[in-house]
Formats: sequence, C-alpha cells, structure tokens
Amino acid sequence: MMNPTELLRGVEAIQREKNISKEIIFEAIESAVQLATEKFYGEEEEVIVTLDRDSGVIHARRGEEVIDPQELGRIAAQAAKQAMIQKLREGECNAVFNIYAAKKGDLVHGTVQRFEGGAATVTIDRSETLLPRSEQIPGETHHVGERVKAIILDVRKVGHRVKIILSRTHPDFVRRLFEMEIPEIADRTIEIKAVAREAGYRSKVAVSSIDLKVDCVGACVGVRGSRIKNIVDELAASASTSSAGTTRCRCSSPTPSSRRAWRKFSSTRAWDGPSCSSRKTSCRWPSAAAAKMSAWRRNSSAGTSRS
Repeated sequence: MMNPTELLRGVEAIQREKNISKEIIFEAIESAVQLATEKFYGEEEEVIVTLDRDSGVIHARRGEEVIDPQELGRIAAQAAKQAMIQKLREGECNAVFNIYAAKKGDLVHGTVQRFEGGAATVTIDRSETLLPRSEQIPGETHHVGERVKAIILDVRKVGHRVKIILSRTHPDFVRRLFEMEIPEIADRTIEIKAVAREAGYRSKVAVSSIDLKVDCVGACVGVRGSRIKNIVDELAASASTSSAGTTRCRCSSPTPSSRRAWRKFSSTRAWDGPSCSSRKTSCRWPSAAAAKMSAWRRNSSAGTSRS
C-alpha cells in the first residue's frame, strides 16, 4: 500500500490522464479497500472504509476494531486492485460518454488511425471514434495520418466502452462548415433556414438575413467565391475527381412564391429542400421534392376542376 502522499499524486495523475473526477477515484479506492478487508477478515461484521481527501490517509474499521490496510494479504490486495480497475473503467466510460453526448451534432477534427472493412477509426483527443463507410462522401478516400473533419452523429454505450459515430454525409455537416467559415452565420446575422444535400454531388443551402444591409447570399459566397471555396473544397475533396461529376454547393434566399408554395405543400409532405439559382428567379427543387410538388399541384388542379 502506497503512502498517502504518493496516493494523492496517483489520484491527480489518473484524473489528468483519464479525465475522471477525483471523487470517483477516491470512491473507487475506498470500495477496493473495503472489498479487500472483507475478503481477508470475512463478512461477519460490517467494514467501513474512509479516505481523507486532504491527507490521503485511509481509515478502516471492522465493528469497533481499527484495521491497518497495510496488513491485508496478497490475495486481498489483488482483489482490491481488480475492483479498483473496474470502477475506474466505469468512471472513464461515463466521463467519455458525457463529454461526447454533449457534442452530438458538433463539427470535430480528428486523425485517421486505421481502416477496418472500409470504416475508418479516427482519434479525437485520445478517444477513438468510427467513421463508417456509409457516412463517408461517395468517391472520397482517406489515408492513415490524414486530418479529417466530421460531425458527431451518434454516441452510445456498448458494454463498458463508448461508441462514437462520425458522419461526413449528413446535411448538418454542411451547416457546421458554413458556421465555421462564415462569421455572419456564427454571430447569427445570417440564419440557415434549411439544407438539402446529395453527398458527393450537390448541396443546397437556404439562408436569410435579419439585417437588411447584409446580402445573405453575397456574404456566404464572398468576393469571387473566396468564402464558399473552402466549403466546396471540403465537400468535394475527393469526389470532384470522380467520374460521377463535380460537387456543387449553392446558396439561395427563398423567394416569396417558393415560400407560399411550400407553406401549402409542407402541411402534408416532408421537405427535401429548395434551391434557387438566384434570389430573383423561381426556386428549383431536388428531383424527389420536384416530383412530389408536381403531384401535389396536379391533385390540386384536378380537385379544382371537379368542383
């Protein structure tokens, strides 16, 4: 059993390395010493173990008898070690889960460590995350040691481990890139109304401004496309060289006619996302949404004719 000073130093080292609170570590030590004491003396009488958080001294009592933890046998000490490791693993799992669950949907940067069946294992702040093949942009390839950007799609516990799923295909990936690159979006002068995306091919973003002096589309595109370029490069990092075509990213400010049409249409249909080639022209819809919109218009016309 280490002396109190070394014990406190060990607690601080574990806290820094594993990002576990000191209280959880202290409780794990108390639980381990209690288990070792019960294993050594038997469980006939209740054993109470307390650890002084300031001095690092461990006090143990069995009934009215004061016990010196230094006198515990090797088997009891081994049991205490295993119990403490188990408690620390649980504490580390909970700490990692709480950190990344709070970051769900956020943009993160990581380094590719290895590949397994097309899925990439990405390290973020000493935590391993998974970028599945299905969440990678079609046509793109990654290599070990590459720095990648993605959003945290899902966080869940699997046994005593935390599984963190990343995505580069989700529409929120485009949203977070805009928030990172466009200061007016970050400070909420410009608001992203909606995002529609076909990963690897095209992305369409509807924006509006709360300040009449700010051109929302011009601010997103930048002078000669200087702002939008970094976003397009990230979305088309590998897909732009694919035979499937060049990835495109368009910004639009929805017109009054498109908003009126959508208010009627959205009462019964899910939105696939509009896109306008300019603020003064009519909206063009992605293929699936266009088909639904046409069917809705035909049904409306037929109903009017019958009446």
